[in-house]
Amino acid sequence: MQKLILVLGMHRSGTSLVTKALTTLGVYLGDQLMSPAPDNPKGFFEDIELQAINEQFLLSQSCHWDSVRFPSKDTVLSSALDTYHSTIAQHLLTRKWPLWGFKDPRMCRLWPFWETVLSTTGQQTKVVWILRHPFAVARSLARRNQMPWEMSFLLWRLHNIGAIEGLLNWGGGIVLYEKLLAEPEKTILGMANMLDIGRPDKNLLRDFADAFLDYELNHYKGMLAPSTSDHHHHYEDLYQILGDDSVSLRNKLVALQEVPMTEATLVPSLMLMQHERDNIRRNYMELHRACEDSFKEKDTAIRELSRLVNDLKNRAFYLESLILHQRIQPMRR
Repeated sequence: MQKLILVLGMHRSGTSLVTKALTTLGVYLGDQLMSPAPDNPKGFFEDIELQAINEQFLLSQSCHWDSVRFPSKDTVLSSALDTYHSTIAQHLLTRKWPLWGFKDPRMCRLWPFWETVLSTTGQQTKVVWILRHPFAVARSLARRNQMPWEMSFLLWRLHNIGAIEGLLNWGGGIVLYEKLLAEPEKTILGMANMLDIGRPDKNLLRDFADAFLDYELNHYKGMLAPSTSDHHHHYEDLYQILGDDSVSLRNKLVALQEVPMTEATLVPSLMLMQHERDNIRRNYMELHRACEDSFKEKDTAIRELSRLVNDLKNRAFYLESLILHQRIQPMRR
């Protein structure tokens, strides 16, 4: 039976790092991965086709990766299952690797849909939930996306709710980002045990530590400085609960589902801000499409003019040849 490892976690939580760590355990990620980018120069390790399907799914619900408003599970399944089920199932069924995995933080919000799809493929599925301190996530998103801390905290909470729900459904375990940095070999061995897969390859483990952990450690410095805001203390306490092995997954889920008072008062403003942002995105896309259409029309006109110019050149060459021929004839007589 094929085994599939899903990596779930909030954006900027180390999902790429833990996915790369899985390769030391023999987990294959495929050969069509997203290219590195300035915000992730070591690579995302996300399958292009599957990530695109998730993105299309979100767009079909008028959502984005950072949307606060999100359809209910029933709505998600009923509105898009027929459209995307066969497409995703076909992608999954063509992959014959005995042990493979993929990650996309969007999965945290879409796992009920994936649960239905995966149930038809006969693959054994396990989850690695990667958890990172909310202050570090907030600082990373503020730097990359200029996102307010309050928005980051809300998304961090919502994504981790989905990650725990997926973990409860499929089984697997939790990895703390900070522990993976501090004790990579011990943490990866723990991953092997909780996923019931082989021990890490020593050479791959050494390459992982040399090529990836050094960068992450340098990148991580200063990201965990304490917040000076009193209403951020709730998320510090929440992180401690989530990282506590003595707390059950269901109790962790309950703690995450409790909406802080400060967050409840901010949600309407955040949703209004996102509504305005989505309008800007929509207007931008419409303008972009209009510009593309204009450029296409211009390109068509340029090609037509080039064709006419070439025709005129050919006719001119023909006329010059004809005139030259007429001049030569009298000389021969």
